[in-house]
Amino acid sequence: MKNILLVLFCVGFLVSCGGDERSAGEAEIEDLLVGMWLLECFDSNSGVYEYTDLEYSGDVAVYENEDCSGDIVGEDSFDIIYSTGEKITLNDGTEALEVDADIEIEGDVITILGLVHIENDRLYYGVETGDDSRPTEIDFSIYLTRM
Repeated sequence: MKNILLVLFCVGFLVSCGGDERSAGEAEIEDLLVGMWLLECFDSNSGVYEYTDLEYSGDVAVYENEDCSGDIVGEDSFDIIYSTGEKITLNDGTEALEVDADIEIEGDVITILGLVHIENDRLYYGVETGDDSRPTEIDFSIYLTRM
């Protein structure tokens, strides 16, 4: 269950205060994040996420089947404060925003480095690297939809 929640944090993670030093592009991406987002179904997980200018929160349900059918076998809620980095252009030309989050799991703090891309009311995240490095590409196969 803890591994599933860590994946959800990675899948659904972003946003924070950027202060007055944000560039116009960074402000546009961050401002687009504010609101409610729906993860319809990913690997037996479904949830509603809310981004404000200071934190990211979510209510997640884990279903017994990968297609989010059957009984709910687990539920969790979370609130996380994020910080944003720079707006960057990836090698494929996609514009993304760097994001960082410190997540506490069983007393240990894990820093997650991420990316976000928003297009057509869909929120996409960086491809997980498998180590502690920041993603270098966006995963367009999974997304959250603006509610």
